[in-house]
Amino acid sequence: MVLVLASALAGTPGRAQSLRERLFEQIEAGNAPEVARLVRAGVHYTAKNAEGESPLYVAVESGQRAIAALLLDNGADVTARTPNGETALHAAALHEEPALAALLLERGAEVRVANRDGETALHWAAMSDTLAVARLLAERGAPVRAADAAGNTPLHGAAASGGADLVAYLLSAKARATARNKAGQRPVDLARSRGHGEVVRLLTQK
Repeated sequence: MVLVLASALAGTPGRAQSLRERLFEQIEAGNAPEVARLVRAGVHYTAKNAEGESPLYVAVESGQRAIAALLLDNGADVTARTPNGETALHAAALHEEPALAALLLERGAEVRVANRDGETALHWAAMSDTLAVARLLAERGAPVRAADAAGNTPLHGAAASGGADLVAYLLSAKARATARNKAGQRPVDLARSRGHGEVVRLLTQK
């Protein structure tokens, strides 16, 4: 059945395109039965949306853990990247619930992968103030002192976002409070400029 449908799709580009579009629509809608039907047809293997993102990336970005698991069970590439170099693990860092990130790590996602801006998933977790995910990533080996292309470390991102608990955690994990980005700014400078008083206190206490 899959081979027959795949063959039919190959001969009908418009139909294939519409099915790809439907796949992404149903992923974002959380319609697992319809996604499963399209997955059985093999639509997901080469599908990309208009932004060049894979079905797995979109599922994770949308917080659809069950659909992400379905895609992984059916051959989705956990290492696939967006045009800017993000993996699904970057998208998982946007959600406070660590189950998505844990699923990807169990399936082979790499915590040290950076996008074209030099940002790892831990950078994204720090900027999003997702403490549970940041803790998971750091425990799995994500470098807490890694600097992105602008010289910002995860601690810079956490300080800018105002996440006091996350800042405290990163400091306990040996992040450097004195690290400067390429503009010469320390994490405390970013926190102070945004009025995050509690974060400033954490970063300046002896």
